Amino acid sequence: IPQQLTTVYRELTGTSPEGRPNPADVIARCRSNGGFFKNDLVDALLFLEEIQMKEKSEKTRFFSQLAGQMESFPEGVGRYKILPLLIAAFEFGEAGSAVLPPLLQLGNQLPDAEYQKRVVPCVVKLFASNDRATRLRLLQQLDRFVNHLQPATVNDAIFPQ
Repeated sequence: IPQQLTTVYRELTGTSPEGRPNPADVIARCRSNGGFFKNDLVDALLFLEEIQMKEKSEKTRFFSQLAGQMESFPEGVGRYKILPLLIAAFEFGEAGSAVLPPLLQLGNQLPDAEYQKRVVPCVVKLFASNDRATRLRLLQQLDRFVNHLQPATVNDAIFPQ
């Protein structure tokens, strides 16, 4: 048990049920400054879980910071937890092209077949956008995904005749 959680653990496993703290209070205490659950990873996961309730400016700021934080997150968490949440935020939220840098950063850790299945559809959707800012962001990030695009995808989906 991590040192920061030993006191909380003792309180939660007390012999008297009446003396045990409320779980919501324990979480709030652990999420406060200096608490065990107050770190970039937990903050990022909570934000992504609650993204539908966030303002557009909050989302933009979050996604711009997330790319720099990704190196400190465990690879498995990035691949199996954060990447699906980013894809969901792109598909169902107003994340738009702001999600592109962290999405591509995580996508580069995927095998090519999985990249084709999970990341390429997002890139194709972004290319379909008429928004100039979105197209600019795609061009700025081109070196991160161009090697993963199949010629057929480029010809049929991105630049159809």
